[in-house]
Amino acid sequence: MLNNLNRSGTLYGISFGKLELMPNSHNALEAAEFAKVHGKGKEYHSSLMEAYFRDLKNIGSLEILGELGEALGLNKDELITSVRNRDYEAVLNNSAKNAHSMGINSTPTFIINNKYSIVGAQPIEEFRKLLDTI
Repeated sequence: MLNNLNRSGTLYGISFGKLELMPNSHNALEAAEFAKVHGKGKEYHSSLMEAYFRDLKNIGSLEILGELGEALGLNKDELITSVRNRDYEAVLNNSAKNAHSMGINSTPTFIINNKYSIVGAQPIEEFRKLLDTI
């Protein structure tokens, strides 16, 4: 997996650290929902990706998630409390149910026109072929 990530990332100037930790990302998903509600969803997502893939941080850690939010101007303590209280559990459960109802069982999955899907991190050629077919 790491070899594929580095090979793909090189094309875009992205380097990945030596990933050895596979944290439980549930806390990160909840923190991202908190960030989205507070107007920082895209920025938080980007910081999560950099923290894990580049900086090799444990994105399951509440402290790290809080620090990432604080760097974006979010209230660290509120973010941590929200994740601890599972304030966005229902949102995540509904998203999972919707995904499963559409036959999605892995990420990433790209849905096009609510009818076609591309599963996994695929080369741009796969997207072009599908779009040409459509």
